[in-house]
Amino acid sequence: MMSKSLSLILALVFALGLLGAACGGSDDSSSTTAGDTGNGPPDTAELDEAIKELEENLDYLPDNLADCAEISTRWASLNLDTLGGGSSESIEEDSDALKALLPDDLHDDVDVISANMAKVADEGIVAAADDLDSEESSAANDAISDYLAETCAG
Repeated sequence: MMSKSLSLILALVFALGLLGAACGGSDDSSSTTAGDTGNGPPDTAELDEAIKELEENLDYLPDNLADCAEISTRWASLNLDTLGGGSSESIEEDSDALKALLPDDLHDDVDVISANMAKVADEGIVAAADDLDSEESSAANDAISDYLAETCAG
């Protein structure tokens, strides 16, 4: 699951980088390339080819990429809040934002994970260890991860 999300993000970054490289110009206006007389518009064949290749290679990305990125970011933030000294309040904010993005049948799963993260923030990871390792926590984590894999895999 994580590798698919990472590959989607990397593909998007690569695509944007490719497009940026193709559109980038030079600050040196005196240089010319072979066949470029400096008069008229530059030859856009390379840019057209890059755009065509980009379109062909990005067909597998989901149409809802922005939604998937926001859900994934909120999901990661919820799970990582406690590492950065997050508070119960920041966990609740992430939880509410995540529930607004997910179907209703996953809200209870978000609540399970949020409660565990809040316990870590308030009492420490040792006190929350049993909750984090519970079947309920694993099932909630799996349900949300499965939704992301199915919805955002492209």
